[in-house]
Amino acid sequence: MRKLAIVFCLLILPSWSMAQWTGNKTKDNISIGIKGGVNFPGMRYTDPHQSVLPQDTLIKPLGGVFVDIPINQFLTIAPEVMYVGRGMRTHYKHYSNNTIIYGIQANYVDLRIPVMLGIEVTSWFQPYLVVGPDAGYCLGGKIQIDQAGMPNPEISVPLGKANITPWYLGTFGGLGLRFFPTINEKRAQIKLDAVYNYSFMDSFSPMEHNETSQAQNVNAYNLTGERFPRGIEVTLGVVIPLIREKDACYGFSRNYY
Repeated sequence: MRKLAIVFCLLILPSWSMAQWTGNKTKDNISIGIKGGVNFPGMRYTDPHQSVLPQDTLIKPLGGVFVDIPINQFLTIAPEVMYVGRGMRTHYKHYSNNTIIYGIQANYVDLRIPVMLGIEVTSWFQPYLVVGPDAGYCLGGKIQIDQAGMPNPEISVPLGKANITPWYLGTFGGLGLRFFPTINEKRAQIKLDAVYNYSFMDSFSPMEHNETSQAQNVNAYNLTGERFPRGIEVTLGVVIPLIREKDACYGFSRNYY
């Protein structure tokens, strides 16, 4: 966790510096927030035999903390640390006519830098576009195989370097809405996001590809192609400014008589 905190600080510092260029008003509006929601994950397989398999709908949790840094009235940067549940589940008929259910459950911690471009509709409501990079690390999980009628009907394999690449690198993009209620003289925010998250990094481990580890995979004895995590994420966030809202005379000298 100490390493994650250091990386998070390194992500925030450049954005903080950009905020200083815009003057005191922007600096005073820097906020902290929490967010949570659900991820509807899946995997994209490049192998044609695996890509045609149906993928069941999964719901995984995600949540974390972020720093909201407005650059100007339209542009905001919000570095965040997130826990993200990823994975997939499919089912297919074995040649013995038994149904096989194969699933991956993976738990990640992600560092992200969302960039939001908003359109101010009213003083209390703003829709926006959001895009950004996403880098993560797999904390663990499991591969679950249920095969009724087989000698070993249930198989559970812990996720590790033998069956998954620990690092995650991807991007995300989508739409959001934010509202600006005033709470205890502070102009807070409520944010609702819906984004599509897509990985550029193959999640099969190098040990599976070079056959030093047997692939715990749908097509375990003929591992070809690559596997890319993906997901549709819906989150709700609450943002609290670090200082209270200024009155109408803020910025003017009181000694003007």
